[in-house]
Amino acid sequence: MDTVLPPAGDEARTQRPRIKLARREDRSSPAEAPFPGPVKFGKVHPRAGEPRGLPQVEQAVPDTVLDLADFDGLAVRAASLRGDDHRWTGKPRQDSLGLWTVSRQDRPDLLVAAVADGVGSRSLSHLGSSWACRLFREQVAAHAAEVLVQDDIEDLGRRIVERIAAAMIERAGREGLERRELSTTLVGAAVELTPPPGPRRCFLVRVGDSTAYLLREGGFGEAFDDARDDEEIVGSATAALPTSVGRVQTAVETVGADDVLVLCTDGLVGPMRNDEVRDRLVRCWSGPVPGALEFGWQVGFRARSFGDDRTAVCVWGRR
Repeated sequence: MDTVLPPAGDEARTQRPRIKLARREDRSSPAEAPFPGPVKFGKVHPRAGEPRGLPQVEQAVPDTVLDLADFDGLAVRAASLRGDDHRWTGKPRQDSLGLWTVSRQDRPDLLVAAVADGVGSRSLSHLGSSWACRLFREQVAAHAAEVLVQDDIEDLGRRIVERIAAAMIERAGREGLERRELSTTLVGAAVELTPPPGPRRCFLVRVGDSTAYLLREGGFGEAFDDARDDEEIVGSATAALPTSVGRVQTAVETVGADDVLVLCTDGLVGPMRNDEVRDRLVRCWSGPVPGALEFGWQVGFRARSFGDDRTAVCVWGRR
């Protein structure tokens, strides 16, 4: 039987199926409109489209990370985005995040979430922030029988952080890295995966200026409720793992059916001081739970004077 070969050259190209595109004047339906670009608050520099370099480091990390999970009674969305400043200068994203579950006997399993912000002046802080997140999960697993059981949460938080710092220092020595170059903040949460309608308690630990909020009844409230004056806030901003831990803060919250727990780095904390930014996030996160891409778009707004990396993990309580 003769073999029939496809036509070659221009004749072959003309026979390929083509997708028929609507004419520009026909694209009037909102459903067909292109997805909007990031929201901008004020004049932003550098402008979108200007040249930016890839990170010039041996162990680079992705520019953007999106993650999600859905449980019976909880929904989780996470995004970590390289900021305009680091894109402009060709530096890696120094923020990190992580989501895991930890099993427990005779108690609800735990959703473990961690967010870390590598110190900008340190050359390996993008590695340090990643290590800190993974080590937080390991330490929660090691202390799973005590989490949300032990009354002295400050002691538990301090022990977890001290062991994270020790593990980072040990690994730095093993790999021949300068430990201070790994400097990073950390905020972590362990949330009980209690089936609805039961309460979903949450254990929180914080080092440095990454923090946690609870969105409840149309407003963001601080999860770490101990009062701090301006001097203490400045001091807290310099605290970092593994060598300058300073003060370890702990808290226990309950994520209700209409609440949203927010873990975030200061790349989000800063612009949230603006009423317009804060109100927009309240509207975005008080409605239906977004998909992963939509959540990344919500976090990825651009704001004047705020070009840092931006990372957030949101945990929605559901009925």
